[in-house]
Amino acid sequence: QNKLVLAAAGAILLFLGTFDAFPWVDRFMGRGFYPFLLWAVATPVQFWAGWSFYIAGFGALRHGTANMHTLIAIGTTTAYLFSAAVVLLGALAPEFLAQRGIGRYVYFDTAAIIIALILLGRYLETRARGSTSEAIRRLIGLRPNTARVIRAGQEVDVPVESVEVGDIISVRPGEKIPVDGEVTEGVSTVDESMLTGESMPVDKEPGKLVFGATINRFGTFQLRATKVGKDTVLAQIVQLVHQALSAKARVQRLVDSVAAVFVPVVIFIALLTLVVWLLFGAALPDALRPVVAVLIVACPCALGLATPTAIMVATGL
Repeated sequence: QNKLVLAAAGAILLFLGTFDAFPWVDRFMGRGFYPFLLWAVATPVQFWAGWSFYIAGFGALRHGTANMHTLIAIGTTTAYLFSAAVVLLGALAPEFLAQRGIGRYVYFDTAAIIIALILLGRYLETRARGSTSEAIRRLIGLRPNTARVIRAGQEVDVPVESVEVGDIISVRPGEKIPVDGEVTEGVSTVDESMLTGESMPVDKEPGKLVFGATINRFGTFQLRATKVGKDTVLAQIVQLVHQALSAKARVQRLVDSVAAVFVPVVIFIALLTLVVWLLFGAALPDALRPVVAVLIVACPCALGLATPTAIMVATGL
């Protein structure tokens, strides 16, 4: 969260500063200092807030593959280094830029905005994951702690974990049903909205199935336990949510497969752009600008944000 705050603040300042939104800098610091101020703001955003992209991106390269973090790291670093070179040349050798018709426009803001957007996506994903974890805790909390089991003709309160398949359980009005089972005696209505979302109670009579954590509304009945522990419907729901959190969805695996091809292709196109411009007689600084454009435009903000965030929110819902 701290990195997101820094990246967002830095991106806003750099975006405004790049378009000369701070004229007071001229009066208090001098125009020559202004590009170095932008550089100073961009550096912690690039190398502190964005450090995780270097770890994940270049870590993948060491294993002979590439991912979206690789492209983000390469694209933003190229924009940062190109901008830093423009700032230095503008201060030390302005005639070098003038002779080649290169303006002093920098891309610090572009790199910072990309980093801030991806970090925002991670933050939203973390928030959604936290909400999903809270939903799991609430689901587990729906289950009662004890069950009233009939043994040797007597009703005995026992921990729900000790209930066995085949036990006869008595359920009174207003109580939660402790395990899944089949009604053997009595009639009642049961609120099953925690499973179905349907607010109308469901009539239950001998032979009907009931489910753990649903609420017995009016009558008293007995049930024979058919599923206990991890086999109950509630436990299966919790297990499915855990699996959805830990396993990659098919669309996420597809995104990873696309990234493995997309990233090398983008890097190849950027290098090809550089070669073509050089072959047509452009100076290296002139040829680097379209290379930066290719890498920045190809940074996969939407692809990196949309899939994990959508998966987490959907799982929570």
